[in-house]
Amino acid sequence: MSDISFSISLRIWHPTDSASSVVNAIGREPRFAHSVGDDRQTRDGRPLSGKYRETYCSFVLREKVIGHFDDVIGELIEESSHLQDAFARVRAAGGRCELFVGLFVEGSFGFIVSASDQLRLGALGLDLAVDVHL
Repeated sequence: MSDISFSISLRIWHPTDSASSVVNAIGREPRFAHSVGDDRQTRDGRPLSGKYRETYCSFVLREKVIGHFDDVIGELIEESSHLQDAFARVRAAGGRCELFVGLFVEGSFGFIVSASDQLRLGALGLDLAVDVHL
């Protein structure tokens, strides 16, 4: 197996609350955020047509780390456990909360999310999204 690096973010979508409301509930500065009804724009601020249909916030939890994701998943779950009620409110309103993992690999790779960690993610109301960059 080759070396793997990864980054991890907490991503939240909410159908009606503002980005500032989500940010306040999470208690972290977002890397990206926009509110439902805001004018759409590119990441560098150029205007796009239309309005955002939902609020979106992305919070960096781990910045490109060399190692294995399955070595830190337990830490991330523990660090996020105090947010369980906030995640439940988002989901109850029709929103979504996820841990987003970006894997940067060369060659073969793989990881396991243990059954106990899967149960803990589910209990927190967090989906797990993985994006592989070869």
